[in-house]
Amino acid sequence: MPGAVTEVPAPLTGTVMPLEDVTDPVFSSGAVGQGAGLTPTGDIVVTAPADGTVVVAPDSGHAFGINLDNGVELLIHVGLDTVNLEGKGFDVKVKQGDHVTAGQELVRVDRATIEEAGYPLTTPVLITNTAKFASVEIIADGDTTTGTPLIRVTAPAEDAEEAKEAED
Repeated sequence: MPGAVTEVPAPLTGTVMPLEDVTDPVFSSGAVGQGAGLTPTGDIVVTAPADGTVVVAPDSGHAFGINLDNGVELLIHVGLDTVNLEGKGFDVKVKQGDHVTAGQELVRVDRATIEEAGYPLTTPVLITNTAKFASVEIIADGDTTTGTPLIRVTAPAEDAEEAKEAED
């Protein structure tokens, strides 16, 4: 829908940081997409923020790409450089091709394993198809909990005219 606003909930409980404050330039530059960083607090349980299909779910369990049913393409990257752990400390609950529902567990992460390995727990939550939208903004601030709105995505208004032209 033209101008439609979608709120993407936080996939875990933590403290919100602006994407530019994430210490990995691949994420902070916005090269992968716009979004937010989350520093997990307490037990780390990453959930699907909305209904969608898992398109990326490596055995390492450190990242999940989900094409949400509403058209938003999301990447949740648990920790920075955590791919190097090759799955150690990650209890993965889903696989590529699974259809997930809002709140469904994607992975449980053993905080101690990540911390002992020396990797930051910062978790970028990115809209990888940012270019399709008029705007992608962080709407949470400070501490947030799983399921609380984190990112607002607004569809461009001009889609209506393109759709009309396509019909003609």
